Amino acid sequence: MDYNIVLKYISFIKREYLEFFNILFRSKYQKKIFEEFIDTYISVRYFNETNFRSEKDFMARINKELIKVYERLKNDNDENLLKNTVALFVYIVYFDDIYEDENSASLIDDLIQDENIQISNKEALHDELLNWYLELKDNKNKFHSMIATKEFSINKKRVDTKTYEVTLDHNVKISNLYSDYAVTRAFKSPIVSEDKEFVISILTSHEVLKNAINLEFTKRYIFELVPSIVEKEKKLKRLFSCLDNPLTKRYISAKITYEEYLNNKSTFDSYIVDGYSFAVVLDSKFQGNIKSLVLFSFIYITEDNEYYDEIMKAKKELMPKIIVY
Repeated sequence: MDYNIVLKYISFIKREYLEFFNILFRSKYQKKIFEEFIDTYISVRYFNETNFRSEKDFMARINKELIKVYERLKNDNDENLLKNTVALFVYIVYFDDIYEDENSASLIDDLIQDENIQISNKEALHDELLNWYLELKDNKNKFHSMIATKEFSINKKRVDTKTYEVTLDHNVKISNLYSDYAVTRAFKSPIVSEDKEFVISILTSHEVLKNAINLEFTKRYIFELVPSIVEKEKKLKRLFSCLDNPLTKRYISAKITYEEYLNNKSTFDSYIVDGYSFAVVLDSKFQGNIKSLVLFSFIYITEDNEYYDEIMKAKKELMPKIIVY
């Protein structure tokens, strides 16, 4: 089963918008062209990847990226189709929750009446477009409801500006036959702890996805990686596959100790090369190799650590954020 929540949502969104273009363009529908525009839109809208980061207005930023695609494709394709495609993203940003949609029917009415959208006989498509949009909204709600669970929730503890450690809270009702001690002990057993990592990754990914939907790209999350799972290559690979997308790789970090890093250096280095983020806790195994710390997104250090002053002096040169605990 695929637990990569962000990629599942992105695939769903992409499929829906391809269908939107299919309804409008019918015989002129060209999937490859529309994919170029949609993929670019998704990179900006969901992954916050753009060449125009200084452009504060999000719609203006998206438009500039789409125009780049238009300029690249216009010599080999129908220019009128390309212009219509760019113009239609004015409505997609409403469909996609960037701007609030107060009335679904009036939004489709506006699209049909828009003189900038040069598509023949588009008036006949009103009901089909409206049904498509209502179904899109319903499927979005179903997607988010599917992930929500009464049994588990993530607890967020702020450890730095807009940075949170996440742990799993369980709301499972346990029979009175079992003591609280027995339940806690079972919940913290190695196997259960490993399986909890998957629940944490799913719920935290959903949190990051909801942030992206709301154009919130500043909050970061850290979860503690259970040491025992590192010894299980396939299980570790399955866990990180849940985070294998540009959004969660950037905004979710796995927390490990420096000793764990040294003991499994090749494993962690390979994940770092693949773009995954890690937070490292400096323990007694850290011997002052400050340059090695640039690999991490966060550094945990105590004030009584013998390298504390040296690391704080190097703070400007270090890329990771420093968390004093």
